Amino acid sequence: MKGQSTDYEINYLSKTRPYINRYIQKYKNVNIFDKNFGREVWDGIWDEMVKAQNYLPFEKHQPQEHFQLLHRYEYLFFLRYLFWVQKGRNIFQYSDALIEMLENTDVEQIEFEQIKLPYKSFYISLVEKDIFLYPDEEGRDVFANGALITQAKDKEIDVFFLGRIKDEAAYKNRKWFFHPEYKVGYTLEFDADKTTIKDALTNFQNKLQSNYDKSGVDQRMEVLLSNIRLVVNCICYLSLENKDIIKDYPTDVPTHLIERLKRGTTRHKKEKAETEISQAGFTKINFCGQKYKNNPDLNSLNISGIKPHWRRGHYRNQVHGEGNLLRKMIWIEPTIVNKSLGDPEKGHIYNVEKENKNG
Repeated sequence: MKGQSTDYEINYLSKTRPYINRYIQKYKNVNIFDKNFGREVWDGIWDEMVKAQNYLPFEKHQPQEHFQLLHRYEYLFFLRYLFWVQKGRNIFQYSDALIEMLENTDVEQIEFEQIKLPYKSFYISLVEKDIFLYPDEEGRDVFANGALITQAKDKEIDVFFLGRIKDEAAYKNRKWFFHPEYKVGYTLEFDADKTTIKDALTNFQNKLQSNYDKSGVDQRMEVLLSNIRLVVNCICYLSLENKDIIKDYPTDVPTHLIERLKRGTTRHKKEKAETEISQAGFTKINFCGQKYKNNPDLNSLNISGIKPHWRRGHYRNQVHGEGNLLRKMIWIEPTIVNKSLGDPEKGHIYNVEKENKNG
């Protein structure tokens, strides 16, 4: 499903920040892990937020403690965004059919050394399927638009979810510096190359429960772990040799630039046109799993409103090469079974209790 560039939350957020273009030009070649750089950006974003808030009536200003929290989320987002820009601004959009198959694939047995990230930073778009994250502070459901994946340190994978609410008018009319609840990050840590996803998730869960109120964490833990498993599955899909990926531009690239690219009769002219498109702020999107959209079994079952019963898929570390010394990951895809037995189980229903604001 092709869409506009702003359908991807990482692009939309960057276009709403008045400081982004200035800071990208200034820091595009900087090591984001340099301490002096971090301090400078920390202070700079604070000044930008204070300046933006000062345009509002005083009664709409945020309490100091909450404003500091907003600032921290904004800082963390910008660091990841800058690193993403430095590493090529790659976006992988997963089809709804592929997402459903990955949701029904076991991933916890995968070891860290089997995970091959295509880039140190890239964006996984989940825009084609509603992936529930949590309720926001006003009780509205927040859905994952996607996740920004970063591997800044060895044996760590940082997952930074970017979410949206369904009320587009309310979402787009909000002040960009007032809503940290639509951005939230987690880090999976692996002790060794042989550490499995299951072990990393267990360590993550234990750490989260030790640092926060247990009742509040338990309430959302099942949803959170399910979402992280899905993202890891999306990453594992990119490690496959036979992955289905088609590259194309979003629909809002200016027509004259696309026409110039199509008219390019030489490699040099095409490269020049592609450079102009890139300088205009657009990149090709990696559309993943389009072939699964044409699965007649899935299509007929989804149209009829009957969800299929899945035999869960899994990954296998297959030996190959001379003397069977090499290994490659194979995806044993989930399959549909017992289609004629009526309404099968539709998966887990998560009931996340919303906070009572009155205590």
